[in-house]
Amino acid sequence: MGKSGTATPGLLTLSNMRIGLISLAIMLTAGTGWSQTGPPGYVDPGSCARCHRQIAETYARTGMARSFRSVSPNTTLPEFDGTSFNHTASGQRFTALRRGDNSYVRRNQSGADGKEANTLEVRADYILGSGDHARSYLRRSLDNRLLEFPVSWYVGNGGHWEMSPGYDRPGHQGFSREVNYRCMFCHNGYPAMEGREAQWSGGTEFPKVLPEGIDCQRCHGPGGAHVAAATRGQSGQEVRSAIVNPARLSAERRQEICMQCHLETTSSPLPGAIQRPGRDVFSYRPGQPLGNYTLYFDHAPGTGHDDKFEIVSSVYRLRQSECFKASNGRPECINCHDPHRAASREETLRKSDGVCRGCHGTAAKPLRAGHPASASGCTVCHMPQRPAEDAPHISITDHKIGARPALDSRPTESNALPYAGEVRLYYPDKSAASALDLAVAQVKDLSNLSEGLRRLERALQQAAPTSGRAHFEMGEAFFTVGQAAKALPFFAEAAKREPKEWRYLYKVGQAAQASGRTGQAVVEYQRALALAPAQSGILAALGSAYSEQGNLPQALTVFRQALALDPENGTAQSNMGNIMLRLGNPGEAERALREAVRLRPEVAANRVSLGAALLTTRDKLAESRRELEEAIRTGPSTETARTAWFATLAAGGSLTEARSRYDSSLQSQLAGAHSNLGTVLVALGDSEAAMREYGLALSADPRSTATLVNLALTLVSRGAMVEARQRLEEALGLDPNLFIAHLKLGEMFLTAGQRDAAVQHLKRAAESPDAAIRRAAGNLLARQ
Repeated sequence: MGKSGTATPGLLTLSNMRIGLISLAIMLTAGTGWSQTGPPGYVDPGSCARCHRQIAETYARTGMARSFRSVSPNTTLPEFDGTSFNHTASGQRFTALRRGDNSYVRRNQSGADGKEANTLEVRADYILGSGDHARSYLRRSLDNRLLEFPVSWYVGNGGHWEMSPGYDRPGHQGFSREVNYRCMFCHNGYPAMEGREAQWSGGTEFPKVLPEGIDCQRCHGPGGAHVAAATRGQSGQEVRSAIVNPARLSAERRQEICMQCHLETTSSPLPGAIQRPGRDVFSYRPGQPLGNYTLYFDHAPGTGHDDKFEIVSSVYRLRQSECFKASNGRPECINCHDPHRAASREETLRKSDGVCRGCHGTAAKPLRAGHPASASGCTVCHMPQRPAEDAPHISITDHKIGARPALDSRPTESNALPYAGEVRLYYPDKSAASALDLAVAQVKDLSNLSEGLRRLERALQQAAPTSGRAHFEMGEAFFTVGQAAKALPFFAEAAKREPKEWRYLYKVGQAAQASGRTGQAVVEYQRALALAPAQSGILAALGSAYSEQGNLPQALTVFRQALALDPENGTAQSNMGNIMLRLGNPGEAERALREAVRLRPEVAANRVSLGAALLTTRDKLAESRRELEEAIRTGPSTETARTAWFATLAAGGSLTEARSRYDSSLQSQLAGAHSNLGTVLVALGDSEAAMREYGLALSADPRSTATLVNLALTLVSRGAMVEARQRLEEALGLDPNLFIAHLKLGEMFLTAGQRDAAVQHLKRAAESPDAAIRRAAGNLLARQ
């Protein structure tokens, strides 16, 4: 019912609703119940549809109702027609195809011999998105994680495949990006979650059965009591009072129903929102103050982020509008959008123009002098559609109502430097947040590190929280910037307060391992694994700890257990391959490393490891060269470089120093690849090209003694003895115990007739733990 008491178009009258309730009662008496797919009190959407058939039929065609669904054999997906898409940045080709009753995306590359390589076919298990603008696809892993595809289907320009948002770069995440609970909160109805797991917004393990689409209860609250009142034949007033009707809420509470999913201050790390301690991800109920569930944060004003335009910025932009500010919160979302039915763009424009005229009158002249009298509508000019910065293949409506809105967008660059500044509370007002809340916001995504760490430490001492979350965030901040020893006591305190939270124990293990306490790390990983035996990530960490201890057979066993849970874990495969190299099993190492590259060819480190393994076999040198060149083309990890950036800021460094560390990290990451490629080129007889690669390696990492020695040996082969000697002496200046450098210098001095200098270096080489170096030095000394 509308506020005036007249029937709102598209809604059932009370008499019709009563008939529907009677029908429902008969159906339930006959044994037709509903399945529980959400939290307690939630009912299957079919229960709503049986009563409110007219609304259900129109709502089923809305984008919200089609926001998430499973892919079944009879699901029509015409875009899976064999069409291919080439991603130039990563050198990958994606093909969408049908195979039997299933839809797949096939990824492959061109190998060293020109044949197809690194082929991976992944079945689409779920569709994410209504398809009004785009559709993304997910697969369910063996350990019940939902993983996003790197390509999506975009409706614009007649429909086409392109990279998913955030993937348009060489080193993208492949098929490994995990959907977490916070993502699912906005893209689907509430799943049934048990225990404490749902308190973790970043959780990724989902129940076997999931809702399909946002249901009535996201705006009207749990329907169990409402259905029960109807089946008991209670009065119409009692039935209505058992469900939330947004029309009866205050304007603020009503708007918050939309804001729960449509308010996003930014999609970049900040954080944009923090879930309240003690609240489950799926615990928000319409009519509750949204600030009791989530606090929203934003960049500080004047830092270059005031006019950002992102894919989920509709409410954020609307609240910036002068229309919204001057009218004390009007217009509301529902003034232009009917949540119960899908409208064409033309229909929405007409309705929106009517809202504008409701304030500004039929003529536009009172709004602005010189406004064209022939203007046919308000929205096209004052709320234009344009590409979002974080989703450039989608054009959406800019809800910041303006006289002359900017039409340009600034695509978000994947290698852009992180924000470094104050994190401000955006919604609700300051009285809703404690000093501890505000301090956590400064460090959660490392935006305001130096000041934030000090504020959080003070807030922890003053607030003494009973849960471990704030201590965890403090530990996470220290750990991320490379200060594991400082992180360890905070993680330990979090685990002490909440001993059943496996993530805290896991982080204690990580901090202990990074601090050189490998034995403690093994114990903590085992404790975490006892609480969460299906978490392949814990097993992978445990395997790395065993490897550090030198317990290589046990490490291999654990990595195999991790792969049994997640067969497409490229990191576990790569670690196995490196261990097998250490065990002297090059054949098995090569097989594991090839599989790592097949699973994650966009990870440069996987290719570097495979290239190094192939380097030992002469007939595979060309392939080794190819893998190392591909690693260099893929480029360094921006995540690793950001760690250097954050570490500098945490230490109180300036932005200039942080930028220098960031750039240095980008350069140094591929030093090993350049150095190994130089070695391959020497073996292939191209010393000129090898010299260039060694030069690039030293530019990136001037302290690489292995590169200095390899360069020196190449210089010797080219007759540049003086420069070769300089390079070897430079290497020994960095590492006086570099016995191979002593051996080579000894040989050079003997050739030059400088016996005393040669003997001095050969004696040092004879102390090498490497038997081959000792034997070579001893043979030369015996001749003197």
